[in-house]
Amino acid sequence: MHVYSIDKDIRRKVIEVIFCIGIFISIIMKYLLNVPIEFIGECIKKVELLKILFQIGNVLGVFFDIISAPVIYALLYRWFDKKLWKTKYINKVLQIPDLNGEWTGKAKSSFGDNNEYTMKLTIKQTWSKISFVASFPDTNSKSESNCASFFIETNGDKKIGFGFVNRSREVSAQQYDGYNVLELDSENEIAGRYFNNRDNSAFGIDGGNKGQFKLTRETNGT
Repeated sequence: MHVYSIDKDIRRKVIEVIFCIGIFISIIMKYLLNVPIEFIGECIKKVELLKILFQIGNVLGVFFDIISAPVIYALLYRWFDKKLWKTKYINKVLQIPDLNGEWTGKAKSSFGDNNEYTMKLTIKQTWSKISFVASFPDTNSKSESNCASFFIETNGDKKIGFGFVNRSREVSAQQYDGYNVLELDSENEIAGRYFNNRDNSAFGIDGGNKGQFKLTRETNGT
């Protein structure tokens, strides 16, 4: 998986909110645990061996470091990155679609005579990273994304663009690069178009070819 960009300043705002929540939780935890921790500390000091360990390791200090705001922030952000961002109500605010899952459909290409192919697209996504892996069983080739960007139009339409590199197992095939643009028709339907720099001179197209595809989500990977 690789990082992806968003054309809105939403990530900075998310970081600020999570950090403020982390500070609040840290203050509350330290307040609630202050008396019990002091009591435990006094008990520890009454046992000679534990007293030595307490002096060496500063047990209470280490504990309070663990519940400090930066540590809580790190834990909250990891939880948000993996799970929270795609929950129903939070995702409604963020407006970043959860694309996780297996998508299948047909792709039409300007390359070759038989220009309609079966296409399978596997998408893995967190709040910070994403990957698109497209396979074409009819042509025995595979494409993998290397960069991606989310675009939210003023009318609310969402588009995703990603660059890719294609590799084929065919002996005579070549590796080539391209770019896809996806549009969400609905939660489980994607329409896309692409272009690449694949050599297609035999068909009178110099410098690559283009195509389009329509996919439906078969399984959700969340």
